[in-house]
Amino acid sequence: MADSAKLKVEELVASIVEGVITVDERLHIVLFNPAAEQMFGRSREEMTGQPLGALIPERFRARHDEHVREFAATGQTNRSMGKYGLIYGRRASGEEFPIEATISQAGAAGSRQFTVILRDVTERLHADQALRDSMQRLRMLSRRLFEVEETQRRRLARELHDRVGQNVTALSLNLEMMRGELPPDIREKMSMRLSDCETLLFHTDKLVRDVMADLRPPGLDEMGLLAALTEHVRQVADRSGFSATITGTPLTPRLPPAAEIMLFRIAQEALVNVAKHAGATEVAIRLESDPGAVALTIADNGLGFDSAARPKLASGHLGMVNMQERAESIGARLRVESAPGRGTRITVEVPREAETSGG
Repeated sequence: MADSAKLKVEELVASIVEGVITVDERLHIVLFNPAAEQMFGRSREEMTGQPLGALIPERFRARHDEHVREFAATGQTNRSMGKYGLIYGRRASGEEFPIEATISQAGAAGSRQFTVILRDVTERLHADQALRDSMQRLRMLSRRLFEVEETQRRRLARELHDRVGQNVTALSLNLEMMRGELPPDIREKMSMRLSDCETLLFHTDKLVRDVMADLRPPGLDEMGLLAALTEHVRQVADRSGFSATITGTPLTPRLPPAAEIMLFRIAQEALVNVAKHAGATEVAIRLESDPGAVALTIADNGLGFDSAARPKLASGHLGMVNMQERAESIGARLRVESAPGRGTRITVEVPREAETSGG
């Protein structure tokens, strides 16, 4: 009966797709299933009676033995063997490969056995690395696209200033001269039209300046992020009708230009979302800095939304996606906290060590 039960156990172990190795208290192999044979390139006959260390790179053997003995002393029935980090096996060819392992123990003193279930994770780690490499390339591409965008914004702002802005100024001067040179009777007759033209030019000049400010925040390069945000927040609040406060201190030392402009753009996008979708009456912006990081927070008392729900690429959620991509492009972390009826808080944290990736 006992032999029959043993045979059934051996058949079950042989059918398992993971590698299964059982060792005695001396850590010598007493069971080595077909999956383990394939994994290590060694036969059951070859490995039976051999120390488990023969399957482990030499530099890891002492640590591995210590782990097994520590596990034996705990009396636990099973445990993951990843406590000391990634585990490596060694094939018959000498090739090392990463494995995941779970160890269990059974039996009484004097006849205790340890069974290790192994999984070769080489392909998974390669896939994980490929994904990380791909994400890094995407971040670099995204950063490059944002850099190109900022270059175009600067060019357009310069063109507006040099061409449209100067033309508006010239037209205003010409109107003023015409008003002074017209005969009194004609001047009185044309007064309303001239005033309309002057009003249109005034609003056109203001519109051009607002567009220029959106394209390239005035004062960012010279006065810094806090000053640029303060002016932008004032303008948006005036246009949108909510009250806004901004607090903080100038960044010392300053972030690289690319990081500062990205933080400004994130705040700009957040304020657009507030104005269009939040229905907020109050917005608070805070810029904080310490030796380890710079943090920008934008909080409103608006409608809020379910931040745990999967974002949709529509409406205000597209703005959230844009903010996330901008943050990632400079190695920053963006966190969104919101709930229906409880407003929204957006926090962007830029580690100082990530500065080089933003500049």
